[in-house]
Amino acid sequence: MIISKAKIIQIQIPYQSVLSTSRGPGSLFKHALLLYLTTSEGRSIYSECVAFPDPLYWPETIQMAHYSLSKWLLPRLLGVSLDSVSHASSIMDAHVRGHEMAKGCIEMGVSALWAADQSLAQFLGSTQSQVEAGYVIGHIPDDQELVSTIQLGLSQGYCSFKFKLCPGDEDRLSRLITETIPEYVRVSLDANGAYQPNDIGDLSQVNWDRISQFEQPFSWQDLSSHQVLARQIPATILLDESLRAWQQVPLLSTGNPLLGLSIKPGRLGGYGPAKMVLDQAKKLGVSCRLGGMMETGIGRAYALAFSGLDGIDLGSDLSASDRYFERDVLQDPIQVTDDGYLNIPDQGGIGVKVDEDYLAFLEVESEELYAE
Repeated sequence: MIISKAKIIQIQIPYQSVLSTSRGPGSLFKHALLLYLTTSEGRSIYSECVAFPDPLYWPETIQMAHYSLSKWLLPRLLGVSLDSVSHASSIMDAHVRGHEMAKGCIEMGVSALWAADQSLAQFLGSTQSQVEAGYVIGHIPDDQELVSTIQLGLSQGYCSFKFKLCPGDEDRLSRLITETIPEYVRVSLDANGAYQPNDIGDLSQVNWDRISQFEQPFSWQDLSSHQVLARQIPATILLDESLRAWQQVPLLSTGNPLLGLSIKPGRLGGYGPAKMVLDQAKKLGVSCRLGGMMETGIGRAYALAFSGLDGIDLGSDLSASDRYFERDVLQDPIQVTDDGYLNIPDQGGIGVKVDEDYLAFLEVESEELYAE
C-alpha cells in the first residue's frame, strides 16, 4: 500500500455543554485535529489525533502534533510502499522519538486502510460486538444541575457513570451519588492528578462502597501514592497519565492487584502499542478500561474498534455522540442502546460515514501533502 496524499485538518466543533475538571472549566468548542489519508489505489480514510489545544493533560498539543505530522512523520511515509501497519510504525519510530499522539493518528488510519472491506474491529481481533458505555460528568458545583445531569444519563440508559472529582468536594459528591444513583449502576471517579500525597486522609470522606474505580488521583509521576491508596480503599485505582508505554506495565502493577489501567490507543501511539499494553496486562492479571478523549465520532469509532478486544474488562468511557456534541461529524451519530451499551461498528473500515459538508463548515485550518 502506498499513501499518495494526506490532508491535515483542524476543526472547531461546538460542545453541547462545558465539561469542567479539577484543572478548571472546559471550552465551548472542541478543537480537533483530523487526518485524511488517500492511497495510490484511490482508497481514503479519516482518522483523529487525540491531542488537546494545551499541555495540561499531556505534553503533546494539537499544534505540536500538526507540526510533527507535517514536517517529520508524513513526509517519511508518503510514496513509500508499505507492507504492513507495523512497517509504517517502524519508519516513524526510526526517525521521530515521542510524539505518540501524532503517530497514533497515522497508525490507526493506516490500520483502517489495511482492514479494507473487513471491519476494523475484526482486523484487530475483537471478540465482542458491544461495549459498556460510560457517562462522564465534569465538575458541577451546583447540586441541582448535577442531579439533573445524572438523571438525564439514567433516562438515556447509561449504567456506568464517571465523575470528575476535585479536592474538597468529596463529601458533597459522595452524598449526591448515594442519593441519586441506583445500586445497579457502576460508579467511578477521576481526579486527573489533582491530589497530593498528604491529601489521602481527605479521601476517607468518599463512600467507597459505591465506587468501583478511582482514576489517576495523584500526579502521573507519583506511583508510590497510588500504591499506598490502593491498599487502603476497595476501589480499583486506574492509572491513566502514568501509563506512557507498554514496558511500564510490569512496574506499574508490581505487588498490587488493585491497580488497573486506562488504555487510550490514540495517546499511546496507536493500536500496536495499545495492544502490547493490553497483552502485558493480561499476562499480569491487570484489569483494563477503554479510556476516552472526548473525541468526535471519528475518533470514537476508532476507540470502539479496540474496545471489543479480550482484556478490556472494566467497560469504557465512550458515550453516544450527543453526550458532548449537539451535532457530530458523522452522518449517523453513535447511539447508546437501551441497556447502556455501544455497538461496535461491523462495517468495512471504521464502520461510520463522515458528514463531509459539515466537516468543511467546521474547518479552521488545513494543509495538504503529496508524495514526491
